[in-house]
Amino acid sequence: MIRLKEGVSLAGLTTQALLGIKVAEAVYEKYDRVLWITSVNDGKHDETSLHHSGNAFDCRVWHLESWEQVKQIGDEIKAALGSDYDVVLEGRTLDNENAHIHVEYQPRQRTEI
Repeated sequence: MIRLKEGVSLAGLTTQALLGIKVAEAVYEKYDRVLWITSVNDGKHDETSLHHSGNAFDCRVWHLESWEQVKQIGDEIKAALGSDYDVVLEGRTLDNENAHIHVEYQPRQRTEI
């Protein structure tokens, strides 16, 4: 199940970010947890953030069992999405009020041989 934090806007969400959300949902469900999206293109983000283009989203973590579980979930999301996505664990502990999993679609330049 996917839930949205109050005030989260999905306007402008890219297809690639939507795929990321669906993959994250499947991983959270494996751990019997709801995927809470806490930010897409709303809120305060750096000027260069991919949130502004609809290519990034943040996932709640404080309802998970431990920081080790956050790491496991982040690793599984990253493995499923592949190299065109970055998955960053923010906050380092569940006690940090800003802790979350940040997922962004950022394809790498490929060189043809």
